[in-house]
Formats: sequence, structure tokens, C-alpha cells
Amino acid sequence: MSKNYLMVATLLVIASLTATACSSPHLYSQPGRVAALEAAKTLDAGEQSLGAQGGVGHEASIDLAQISAKYRYGLSDQIEVGVDGNLRVVTNMEELKKPVNSTIWSTRVGAKWAPALLQDYVAVTGGVAGGTYAAGQFLSPDLGVVLAFENPYVVPFVSATGYVSVPVNAQAVDVALAPRWVYNPSTERNELEERPQEFSTPETTWGVTGTAGIRVPVDLGKVTLAPSIGVSLSEFTDGTEASSATAANLGMDVVF
Repeated sequence: MSKNYLMVATLLVIASLTATACSSPHLYSQPGRVAALEAAKTLDAGEQSLGAQGGVGHEASIDLAQISAKYRYGLSDQIEVGVDGNLRVVTNMEELKKPVNSTIWSTRVGAKWAPALLQDYVAVTGGVAGGTYAAGQFLSPDLGVVLAFENPYVVPFVSATGYVSVPVNAQAVDVALAPRWVYNPSTERNELEERPQEFSTPETTWGVTGTAGIRVPVDLGKVTLAPSIGVSLSEFTDGTEASSATAANLGMDVVF
């Protein structure tokens, strides 16, 4: 095998690894539900709750910090309704050649139904959300199921939620990565690699999110405190590319 052949093969391998490790982000239309930390039990008729959740996540090459505020009201002993306000922030925006607004805002209205025959072990959730970010606005309905082992102490739960996100006024965003220094074996020097413009526009996206966690209700008489913790995994696609996301979140609900 000739020395030149070895050099060409080495350069091809390095180029392939570089392209894989440094590919620009692909924009997806965003989900409207964030940090779905909840057990199957609904509020009793007339009960209310206020809550907050926050955490971190990772989606392909994007790092996120997220926070949610939520309000719930018990319409009956088996049905509750509520509204969420969500904020997610891209924390590694500086990796783009031309950074854009890093915030993703959304609001969701939804409901949860826990059939009496299933004794608070199973619930069905649904809602619709709208939001805005640098790539435009989006509408996102969702439908899911929650399984939990309800008890007065530590309530483990798992859930699965499917969603569709439809772009509204979608905007093309230059997602080219910032220049970086790379080693060139042919010159044996570090050289500044400039990236050309690379635009991405979100398209209709659909996916599923699985969440597992625990909730610890603490009855204080007139109010109940319910801290929770959980992790989630999402798989989604826009029909052109597919990706996944992970997240870890903490939450606190106050029921009164």
C-alpha cells in the first residue's frame, strides 16, 4: 500500500468524522408540552393547584434549560383542566456563526381524565399549545396516557405522550456553525475553518415522549405539597430527518 494512498485514506476518515461531529443543527417545529411531571390522580372537584417545574435537556447538538409554571382546577373528581406557561432557552447558542434569539416560549391549555373504575392508576391527558421562537410560531396538540401507583407516600409514574407540531409563519434560520480551528494533516498546521451559510426552516414535526418519575405528596392539612422528579426521552421526525431529546426535571406542586 503506497504512502499516498494511506494519506488520502487518512484525510477521508478525518473529514468524515469532522462532518459527523460538527454538523449544523436541523430545525424542528417545537412541542408545546414541557416537563410532563404528573401522576394519574386528578384533583378533587373544586381543588386547585399551582406548580413550577424546571430542568435541563439535550436535543441533538442543542443544549436547553427549561422552566414551566402551571395552574390546575378540578372540574370533578375525575376531570381537571389547566394551563401551562413554558420557557426554554438554548444555552449553547454561541456555537452558531450568527446567533439568534435563544428563547422558546409556549402556552398550553389541557385536561386530564382519570376513570373512576381505574382507581387513580390510569389517566388520559390531552391539550393544545401555541408558541414562538426564532424560527416562527407553532401550534401543537398532544394526547397521552399516565400510569401510576397511587399511595400516600411515594408515587411512581410513567407516561407516554404523542404530539404534532405545525409551523405557523415559519422562518429560515442560518444554522451554520461558528468558525473553529482544525488541524490539517497535509500542512501540519491548525487552520481556521469557515462555514458557509446553511439555512434551515422548520416543517411539521411529530413525535412521542416517554417520562418516568416519582411524586411525593406531603399532606399539611389545608394544603398538600408535592415535589416531583423525572426524566424523559423523546423521539421525533419531520419526515426529512429524525432526532431524539433527553431531559431531567424537578417540580413542586401546591394543592389547596
